[in-house]
Amino acid sequence: EVLDLPVTKLTSKMAEDIRDAVLKNSGISMAKKAVGAFRRPLGYTFQHHRGQSGMDGQQPWWLMLTEDGVIGARDRQPTIEDIGKVLALGEYFLDHRLPGRVGVQHGVRDNVFAAFVWIALSTQRVSSALALRHEDVQPWTAKGEEGWSLAMWRANVMKNRKRFVLPIPPLASETLNYYMQRAKHIGSKWAFPSEDGEDAQIDRGAPRLFLQRLAARDDKMKNDENAVDLLTLNGIEYWSPHDVRRALTTAMEEWGIPGGASVVLSHTIDLGEPDKKMSDAQFETWARNKVAKITGESYGDIQHLKLKGEAMLL
Repeated sequence: EVLDLPVTKLTSKMAEDIRDAVLKNSGISMAKKAVGAFRRPLGYTFQHHRGQSGMDGQQPWWLMLTEDGVIGARDRQPTIEDIGKVLALGEYFLDHRLPGRVGVQHGVRDNVFAAFVWIALSTQRVSSALALRHEDVQPWTAKGEEGWSLAMWRANVMKNRKRFVLPIPPLASETLNYYMQRAKHIGSKWAFPSEDGEDAQIDRGAPRLFLQRLAARDDKMKNDENAVDLLTLNGIEYWSPHDVRRALTTAMEEWGIPGGASVVLSHTIDLGEPDKKMSDAQFETWARNKVAKITGESYGDIQHLKLKGEAMLL
């Protein structure tokens, strides 16, 4: 009922009711996002189209709309063994029904598992990891070794708004391509497509829901006394796809290249002037052909491809 109202009919009570309902059902983080979802479009309309929208003379009540809950720091960190077990479970349930489910022959769909595998292999943020098109994965012929690929992201899909390239070692590349091909029957430009339409990429919540289904935490099973928690059954503490990034940082520190985590996670990369002057097409050509060289103690190319490649191989 709110979605169909003109903006001039929206009230602070409506927004507060929605915020509180989201808080109750989905937690603090989603409630904060709900507040932002109200404030952004109303603020934009008030600033740029006040007269045309009929908001002239209105008090900007949405500026006072807040959610003051505190999100606690998360310290969940799956081990590499945990990640491996979940991948094995997912592969099995591609062709088997999850315990307690009826009418569904497959515990996980091809496109969802492909997306989950890619997040586990790449350790990228979920939104950017899934914003990959088939054409964005190219053979890395300049590497001089068979089987390497490069995955490339445009600036607008990265959180830091900087273009990003990630080398994919042969075994990971083979695995990625296998699962991408399993989902290709949907017919989409996206490497991880939604089944809702040719031009829709998979929902960012799908990999997390896959984990919830394994743990019997999804809406269908969470209150069912016969639900089977496959994670607990296999000695795995619950984790989310984003937690893989924390696991990578620990692994890189243990293996003696903590800088590898930074370049793979794209926390500290500044591409500098050479990148800023390239068009997207020029950047893709550079990424495909660049041969990384070590200069002193630094990795000389603007994308740190050699260091990323070492980290990804480990």
